[in-house]
Amino acid sequence: MKKNTLIIVALILLVFLVYKLIFILLPSVEILNKSDKTIVVAKFYLSENRIVMDNVLPNEKLKIYYDLKQRNCVLKILMTLIDSTKIEGNCGEIKNYAFGNRIQVKINEDYKIICAQ
Repeated sequence: MKKNTLIIVALILLVFLVYKLIFILLPSVEILNKSDKTIVVAKFYLSENRIVMDNVLPNEKLKIYYDLKQRNCVLKILMTLIDSTKIEGNCGEIKNYAFGNRIQVKINEDYKIICAQ
């Protein structure tokens, strides 16, 4: 009985570790809104597709993962604030099968895009 319990616990732990590893290896885009306005829509254009985030509140951080298979490109950004102000820019480099690639897009108090990769 103890042996079966140990095997079940080991399998559950293994599944959990594999699940966490997937999220460590997948590339992601993270947006951090440090402005005083809500970002109504944030669109991130990759080579093959786009990522859309809705309603990013002030001082909120959101992360989304994207597919590993991408053509090399620069991440293009188009954001619309709650007062209809548009913010555009380029940020970070997207590469094919870039395991663990993290791009952080921060909107500061002056509504400017600050990038980190």
